[in-house]
Amino acid sequence: MEEIRYNLHNHTHYSDGRLSPADVVRANKQKGYNCIAITDHFSVDGIDEAIAEGTKLGITVFPGIELETKKVELLGLFIDHKNPQLRAFLQQLRQYHDAVLRETVEHLNKNGIRASIEEIRQFAGCRAIFNENIIDFLVQRRFAANKRMARKMLAAVPLNRIKKFFPKAVHSPTIRTVAKIIGNAGGIAVLPHAFSYGKAINIVTLPFLLAFMKKRGVKGLETQTPRHGKAKAAYLALLARAFRMQQTGGADLHSAEAIELGMLARYRQKKPVAGMLRKRMGKP
Repeated sequence: MEEIRYNLHNHTHYSDGRLSPADVVRANKQKGYNCIAITDHFSVDGIDEAIAEGTKLGITVFPGIELETKKVELLGLFIDHKNPQLRAFLQQLRQYHDAVLRETVEHLNKNGIRASIEEIRQFAGCRAIFNENIIDFLVQRRFAANKRMARKMLAAVPLNRIKKFFPKAVHSPTIRTVAKIIGNAGGIAVLPHAFSYGKAINIVTLPFLLAFMKKRGVKGLETQTPRHGKAKAAYLALLARAFRMQQTGGADLHSAEAIELGMLARYRQKKPVAGMLRKRMGKP
């Protein structure tokens, strides 16, 4: 029986990754993974290319997505990426994101920082630009002394006039809203890298957050990720079992650096995850 080696968290250049979908599949193949998910931020444009490459290389590629809420991010795994409701929501998200980006660059220009969207995009090396990309750009180009100063600069961007043109579900989505959109597309909502959302989420507060999230439709927890060490991974697995949430694991791959995939290999592939994947792949 073939061992299932999974990496269910990968980004391509259709969001904030640096690799094409086909290159992401090949990078996973080189590291020995045979079951992956493409989980770009508010984009499903790279999934078909990844599936086609996976078919060539004998790798199962599951469609996925990563969406923001007001509190945390959520992965949507095993979605129907052609679902009309999901597609309509993603289109609105892209329109809002583009409007925010234009407003941000315009604000920087008015304050003496000469930069264009294309210049920042070339610096980031990906199609979608996020705040962290702009922050790195400001620091590297010495417009800001450090990331803290750069974040303050972005916090001063007036976004209220943009928000009024978009529904609240787009500019300030709740956990319930995003989990419902994922569920309606046939997927399961998963909390990724649980300890990466600031000091407010820690080993004491996380169980309360998971109880809150489960009532709102979140069914999975990413227990294996290079962002957390083995002690936190063990704690996350304990919580997943306690709350009866589906465990998942992923490298959160963004670039070709081997360490991003290699660090995931330090974890043993979990039977609960592999068993679930076997069922979805139709394997005994």
